[in-house]
Amino acid sequence: MNPDVPSFEIEPRNKFFEANRRIVEYEIRPGNTVTFSSLVDLTEVEAIRSACGGDELYARLRLRAEANGRSIGAEAVHLLDDGIEGSGPRSPMRGIRRRRRR
Repeated sequence: MNPDVPSFEIEPRNKFFEANRRIVEYEIRPGNTVTFSSLVDLTEVEAIRSACGGDELYARLRLRAEANGRSIGAEAVHLLDDGIEGSGPRSPMRGIRRRRRR
């Protein structure tokens, strides 16, 4: 390996990337950004949720979704679809399964 020749190559600028970078830099304007935050007391919501058995229902939904290889949202859609089956066209989510990591 020749020490005078670099082991890397600098590519020319990508015009598309440069245009996007400039748009983002223009729109963000770091000196003018503002962040809003608010504290919300959810103790009343938690009390209502606990009184309705929300924790147990969620746990059952989570276990069922895991057993069927779906996300919790997909399992909820599947259950709703089964519950109203016959009242309209089939849901496009019907056969969708969650990919599992290996």
